[in-house]
Amino acid sequence: MKVVNSGWIKKGQRLSTSTEFKKGGMPAKPFCKGHRLCIGRKYSQETIEKMSIAHSGVKPTIETRKKMAEAHKGVRSPFWKGGLTTINSVIRQSVDSKLWREAVFKRDNFTCQGCGIHGGKLQADHIKPFAYYPELRFAIDNGRTLCEPCHKATDTYLYKAKQSLAAKLELKT
Repeated sequence: MKVVNSGWIKKGQRLSTSTEFKKGGMPAKPFCKGHRLCIGRKYSQETIEKMSIAHSGVKPTIETRKKMAEAHKGVRSPFWKGGLTTINSVIRQSVDSKLWREAVFKRDNFTCQGCGIHGGKLQADHIKPFAYYPELRFAIDNGRTLCEPCHKATDTYLYKAKQSLAAKLELKT
């Protein structure tokens, strides 16, 4: 029985000495010219060096991070649907917000200011609410590091901020 070189050998098929297959069922030359595993891109030396730097684990600089964020915002994004995202969401997902969060964590040495736990699920909390004090959104003095349970217990967590602000306004009147 002669096996024609038409792909992989089927289970139970006998091999003859005239075939180009190995016993494992794989072609003898799987990386020959034109084979589907050979198809790939040819990169220039400059591109190879850039990819090497990108995969080395070195974080891009703050300027580069901001440029990368701006390059894919709004209409330039492939996911653009005509401005459906709220302004608060855009601000919370911005590079400035991420940098503020990192700065608050570093200042507090990654330690919860409520219970003193180091590490874990930490959250950067705005002392004065994000939505009601836009001028203090990125002020590092307006931030503190809290663990999840301590953050939930604050007066400014989620909708409690609206209730506490309403209570303060009632006290003033």
